[in-house]
Amino acid sequence: MKRIYLIIMMVATLTLVACQNESGSEMKIISLMPSNTEIISEIGLLEALVMVTVSDDYPEAVKSDKISKIDTFNFDAEKLIAENPTHIVSHESVNQGIESEIERVKKATGAKVLVVKDATSIEDVFSDIESIGNFLGKSREANNLVERLDNKYTELKSSIQLKENQRAIVFLSPTPEVYTVGRDTFITNTLKVAGMDNVFDDLEGYPVVSNESLIKHKPDVAINLTGMSASDFREMLEKTPGLENLEITQFENQCTPDVNTVSRPGPRILEGVKSLASCIE
Repeated sequence: MKRIYLIIMMVATLTLVACQNESGSEMKIISLMPSNTEIISEIGLLEALVMVTVSDDYPEAVKSDKISKIDTFNFDAEKLIAENPTHIVSHESVNQGIESEIERVKKATGAKVLVVKDATSIEDVFSDIESIGNFLGKSREANNLVERLDNKYTELKSSIQLKENQRAIVFLSPTPEVYTVGRDTFITNTLKVAGMDNVFDDLEGYPVVSNESLIKHKPDVAINLTGMSASDFREMLEKTPGLENLEITQFENQCTPDVNTVSRPGPRILEGVKSLASCIE
């Protein structure tokens, strides 16, 4: 009888733990990328976040002092260890420089670690959502989110018309040394969905291009992802020597969308596509 009682108690305990993990009440999650934070929040685990990056600003609740902040460019493993996380959601682009530190946190806390792959397309974003959902025990919520987004994506693609003479240059930084995006990047693929081509698809990754190269490539549209206001961006282009004959110096050929919705591979990416598609007609 005593043996049966112990078995019943063990089963009940395991069931309770499983329920707690499923609800996220016992989870302590650290997110090392804003897009991952948005995904985690969207699948119902906002309350389980104990640390995000200093760049996180969405949803509004992640700005709370109740959630610790980490600078991934000045990584402090001890801060992560102090939070005693159960799960760490890192990212391929971040993890390359801090892999050994993450491993130290993992050994010290027993935390499970997921390194999310860099997305290069909207379909990749959907895969990332599913991966994070599976990792955090929220597969159903993640699958439902992907289904909703996929339906909206299908409708959105059918409503966007390809634009003629709309070869775009993406400004990630101001002149004279302009950081931009090359082929096979997430932003380039987002541009394509929005009906535009990247004028620098002959380059890879995130190159620096000169004013001379800008003039040679003759972009029709300037996408402002510098964080500058539309008026400051316009003034910068007007005052940059050599660009005066380019179409992008005209205000109607400049686009200043929300930087985060366009550049973050997360649940709000379709908002980014819409803003790109509508700001240049």
